[in-house]
Amino acid sequence: MSNQQPSARPARPAPRPGPGGTSPDLNADYTAVPAKCLVLRAIYRVVTWLFLFFMRKHIDRIVGLEHLPEKGPFVIVANHLSYMDDFLLAHAIRLYYGEKLYIPTNRKAFKGIFRSWLHLACGAVEIDPADREGTYRALRRLIADGRIVLVFPEGTRSDGKALLPFKFGAFNLARELGVPLVPVALLDTHRVLPKCRLWPVKGSRASAVMLPPVLPADFERDGVPAVKASCRERLAAVLQSEAPWNAEAAQVTARHLAARAEHLLEDLIERGPEMIRWTDLRPVFRLVELASHSDPGSHEMQVQQFRAWGFRLLSAPKPLAPLLLPRFRALGACALRRDPHQPFVHYVHGQFHLRAPRIVGGSRQRALASFEEAYRSAPSYGIDRTRFSISYAQALARNGQRHHALHLLQRDFAGYPLHPTRLKQRAERAGALVLRLQAAHP
Repeated sequence: MSNQQPSARPARPAPRPGPGGTSPDLNADYTAVPAKCLVLRAIYRVVTWLFLFFMRKHIDRIVGLEHLPEKGPFVIVANHLSYMDDFLLAHAIRLYYGEKLYIPTNRKAFKGIFRSWLHLACGAVEIDPADREGTYRALRRLIADGRIVLVFPEGTRSDGKALLPFKFGAFNLARELGVPLVPVALLDTHRVLPKCRLWPVKGSRASAVMLPPVLPADFERDGVPAVKASCRERLAAVLQSEAPWNAEAAQVTARHLAARAEHLLEDLIERGPEMIRWTDLRPVFRLVELASHSDPGSHEMQVQQFRAWGFRLLSAPKPLAPLLLPRFRALGACALRRDPHQPFVHYVHGQFHLRAPRIVGGSRQRALASFEEAYRSAPSYGIDRTRFSISYAQALARNGQRHHALHLLQRDFAGYPLHPTRLKQRAERAGALVLRLQAAHP
């Protein structure tokens, strides 16, 4: 389950006990750097940030993300070609879940401080293959703590010509603990970072194709040997294919990521657009970056990116807003060129004009026009127009049309369902706005 041959050296001492007993602390950061001083910790952060920043441009495509479980724990099994494998999958998992990927790695790979730091940056967990019980104990602890674990069932790096025989470890672990197992085919990672090389080859790029998961019920029905053989056959078929991924598969992944980003944004908006902060938007921007590795031209994700950028602009400190404004306008213009009536784009324009000061382009009249277009176009896009009713009513009130705003809210939210929670929050916000409008002008 590591990327090197088993070591003949004796096993290292057991991990230090956690605060509550003899077992390691389950809440520990398994890839923490044992820095002895602040200088060493700072150097580690700078080196790993630079490495991760420059490695991203060597990613070509990441497709099949729609097959991933909603959350951990689960096990990923992949073919092993290069140290680039660790980075590619760790990068994808971090962007998708906002979490680290944990990779059991042979202790022999931690030779030299620089190489050790690069492994730790990608989520490596040092193990000793000679201590099989200790390795299983560490992996069980990670799974029990809800982590996502990557295991290379070949046990070591192959030459890229054919898959090596698979070991049973990862499959036994997934079956024993009742967690899904996701096969992933890695392509051309050995061309990016060949053996005995610590820096990527210029111009090289690698891809990852994620396949439908093996569920716990599949283990019970087919048994571990059959599942292991099936996973190997599926990975081999992708690796031997002349077109491991195509444009349609990339578009499916990008649409899935856009839907996930939309869901995150809607949750934030229902709490109140004015309450959104930059830190709340980080998961959305991670999905935007991930979509750039699947279908960079996805219009669906372009719309969600513009929405997130608009709220980032509105939540930014006032001195910083003029620096963000050109990017906001460019994204909005690009989205409207592709679809002049897109409701979400008009909604964000409306929020900007309603909340921004006039000196940077805010305008109550433009806000009203944008919200009106979003409200009017929503049904033709299959969108519930009550998503825009509250902001539309606010713009009407700001433009002196209080009675129209009250009529709009009372009509749209009369008998409005209170389940699920999101609809209840929307109805409560509408009711609060009605009370404010009535109190302001009895």
